[in-house]
Amino acid sequence: MSFDPQAVSADAHVTGLVELEVPSRVGRPRTWAWSRNVHAPGRWSAVVRDLEGRELARTSFRVELPHERDVHQGRSCGSVAAMTRESKTLVHRGCTLAYDVSGAGPPVVWVQGMGLHGRGWAPQVDALETRYRCLTFDNRGMARSQPVGEQLTVPLMVSDIVALMDREHIEAAHLVGHSMGGLLAIATALEHRARVRSLTLLSTFARGSDASRPRGPMIWIGARTMIGTRRMRRLAFLEMVMPPEVLATRDRDALAAELEPIFGHDLGERPPIVMSQLSATGAYDASPRLGELAGIPTLVATGAQDIVAPPTFGKALADGIPGARWLEIAGAGHGLPIQMVERTNGLVAEHLDAAEAIARAAS
Repeated sequence: MSFDPQAVSADAHVTGLVELEVPSRVGRPRTWAWSRNVHAPGRWSAVVRDLEGRELARTSFRVELPHERDVHQGRSCGSVAAMTRESKTLVHRGCTLAYDVSGAGPPVVWVQGMGLHGRGWAPQVDALETRYRCLTFDNRGMARSQPVGEQLTVPLMVSDIVALMDREHIEAAHLVGHSMGGLLAIATALEHRARVRSLTLLSTFARGSDASRPRGPMIWIGARTMIGTRRMRRLAFLEMVMPPEVLATRDRDALAAELEPIFGHDLGERPPIVMSQLSATGAYDASPRLGELAGIPTLVATGAQDIVAPPTFGKALADGIPGARWLEIAGAGHGLPIQMVERTNGLVAEHLDAAEAIARAAS
């Protein structure tokens, strides 16, 4: 795939996802669909689709702009440094797992939480793929990874992670997980310790039933995500992932539209697989075995205002893993990686770099 910087233009006054089409370089029936990621100015991605909308290829790259106003005025400038993002599939235990690989360096597998597609890690991958090889994927039954294939369980989802690593010839990787993804990362480390370089556990828990059990504000907010108009459900969902202080300063409809590409669906619609994910997570308890993770560099970070996985869950998780680092992030809700992108990226990069330094010193 080749890219022409002169074809890149956008109206940067528009917030959210900006999509443009330019003539294809790979055949008459195809188009380039350009998107700007507002979480990382200067980072672009391109998708090639056929006329039926099927994705044929995807890549990302950085446009270095001397002056941001040049983009505002619709003029192209700067140079393009290509960073190829490959979209692939793997059939494993009845499911065609969809995943993306980009970047170069030590491998990092990003494990998503309930109801999000793998590309929801874009704000983190965009920042770290220049130094790390990043693998993101849709959990089975979610988005492009269909069908679910078997009854969903944590061990089944762990087998998906290991199968993807095998497919990409990754002997051992750093695992970064959010919410349910953190629990899956823990389970992977417990069952396949040699495959894990480090653990970064964001807004997560050791006992799945803790997160799935109705309690406090989650009862009322959770009910409102399932009843009423789509807009009512959408706005209620925002209350689950963002703290009140953030919502008080934002147009909630605009924020929901901004987050839709990150979640991979309208926030007012619950993906069908979520109930199975809740059931699978609720049946898994890693807490009795956390001591077995001693020696794996581990960071546990939780938002101080997280109502899904409150700080008490994160603190208990960190206390159970000898040597784990625990951070409570002031002002953050459950959507920590998307609410505080730069803070999250800095913490993850710092932890990965430290884990790599430890590995080099030991070798």
